[in-house]
Amino acid sequence: MSKDIPETMSHVLKRLPFNPEQFPGKGWKINNEQVGVRVGDSLDASRIVGKDYLREGELFLNGEERLRRIRNAPDIQLDASDFLALWQEEGHITLRLLYATRGVSWLSFWGTILCDSSGDHYVLYLCRSHDGSWYRRYRLIYGGSWFASDPAGVLA
Repeated sequence: MSKDIPETMSHVLKRLPFNPEQFPGKGWKINNEQVGVRVGDSLDASRIVGKDYLREGELFLNGEERLRRIRNAPDIQLDASDFLALWQEEGHITLRLLYATRGVSWLSFWGTILCDSSGDHYVLYLCRSHDGSWYRRYRLIYGGSWFASDPAGVLA
């Protein structure tokens, strides 16, 4: 493991206030209905796991079904404040550690549902590129397919 990646995930990040007007941009807002509401101002990186919500034999889910399963699960979903804490951490150390120790290369943040100006619903995600860098995006919930390789970030 690289010397700038800690050996353990015992560090905690400060959750940051999220403003959808800054990312994704003007006209975006947070949907009033949040999923698995998070509380507190810290994110314990050792508790982050990815969950795909697939049942045995399923290869993918559509967004509507995934959201339904997430709403009905007792899981604590990572949200936009967690997204921002991970994204803005210098050097993306926690993301790099999650990849190095658990193979996590994608995390979606279903705890916060975003709406664009036309009313479409999206979730934020962080994804690892082939060159090892990380990027941030948002993805339309409805009408798309969600695979095991697109897990939701939850707290174990």
